[in-house]
Amino acid sequence: MPNPTHTRLAATATRLIALHGRPMQLLVSSGGNDPFSPVSTNSELDIMGLQTKFSTREIDGDLIQVRDKRILLDSTVVPTSDMRLRDKGIDYSIVKDGIEEIEPGLKSIIYKVQARL
Repeated sequence: MPNPTHTRLAATATRLIALHGRPMQLLVSSGGNDPFSPVSTNSELDIMGLQTKFSTREIDGDLIQVRDKRILLDSTVVPTSDMRLRDKGIDYSIVKDGIEEIEPGLKSIIYKVQARL
């Protein structure tokens, strides 16, 4: 059972991201890998996200590039690197090792996502 404090922290994170963030979409592609069903379908999950930047000392040009963005998402949707993120009409890929779950106990609070053009 999640700790009540962690549940309150997750609710606070969701409220703050909604207050200071903006609407975004996670684009989920399904199908297309099966030779009997070659057509893939895309669906959009509406989310609230908060876009931030990486600091200059974090940018190494390889793992974190200059145009990469850090997006904070609430814990209502679990992002994966198979998804794409749309923010203000721009589609970003989600870096495979760029998803960090903040989970102090049994309750996820936020996700930090590294998005790349």
